[in-house]
Formats: sequence, structure tokens, C-alpha cells
Amino acid sequence: MARGRAEDELGGLEVTRRACDEWLSDGDLSIVVGEPRAGKSSLLRFAVSDLLDDGPRSAALAAKFGSHLPVWLPFSFLCEYLKGDAERSVESAVRAWLTRYSAQHLHHLVVRALADDRLLLVVDGLDEWTDEGSARPALTLLENFVRSRNVAAIVSSRPYALRRRSSPGDPNGFRISSRWR
Repeated sequence: MARGRAEDELGGLEVTRRACDEWLSDGDLSIVVGEPRAGKSSLLRFAVSDLLDDGPRSAALAAKFGSHLPVWLPFSFLCEYLKGDAERSVESAVRAWLTRYSAQHLHHLVVRALADDRLLLVVDGLDEWTDEGSARPALTLLENFVRSRNVAAIVSSRPYALRRRSSPGDPNGFRISSRWR
């Protein structure tokens, strides 16, 4: 591990450098932030596929989330899905996402993982929305779902989108809960 000071778009931060999988295994709620093409989606895909593999390569992820069911959900899909009906939920969005890929028969596993607090929700691209009017309620719904259902989650975003969502005093900005690290 190496310690150092980093200057980025979010301001100067004290950072400790370590392996991504070890960092992700430190908490139940994580935001992976990086510039375009930095490998955010690749890291999320690695985590999901490694956890689903019979012989995971990451001991840290397996120790923390090995009993969890990782479920991938693009934020852009969630935004579009929620536009269709105010009564829709994150859980029904997961069902719709599975159905889109002819995997609706797996939804019962999501229900079971929710029931016993073993769901790991992996949401890619908090910055990838086309309509701010649908992004706001989608983010709020996502935060409330994670908080109220005791769901572990890993999300990704570009720095500018995170800064916009969490800017203090901005009534139009999105808010990221302090529970996310």
C-alpha cells in the first residue's frame, strides 16, 4: 500500500493505493469513479464474473461477497425503464433486465437474495442518462432501495457526474448519501 495526496476534479484527497478488489471488499456500498475509458465498467464486469466463477481469482471479493448474488443493472436502463410507469421499482427493473436477455427464470434467485440480504447490486454508469427528469427519480429510487433493503452495491460514475450529483447547496444537484464511499 502506498499513501499519497491526489488532486483531481473532486478536490485534493488523501488516498491510499491498493488493489481494486481489496478496496471493493472493504464496504457494502462503493462508488468507482474514473474518467472515460479508465476501466470502471471492466472492473465491475470482473467483479461480477469472478464472483459467479467456480474458482474466483479474487480472494478478497470472494471473502466479502462470495455468498452474494451479483446482479448487473445499467443506470441508463433503469432511467428508461422507470420513465414508463411511476409504480415501477428497482426490483421490477431487474426483472425487466433479465427478461430482455431471456433470463427471467433467474428472477426467483434475486427474490431469494433480497429476502436473506445476499444481493449485490452492480450499477454501471450513474452518468449515463439522456433525460435529467428520469435520472433524478432513478437515483433517488436506487438510493432508497439500497438503504431500505440492506443491499450491498457497487456503482460507477465519471467524476463530473459525481460532482454534479453531490454539489452542496445546489437544489438541482443529485445527492449521494454519505453511506457511499
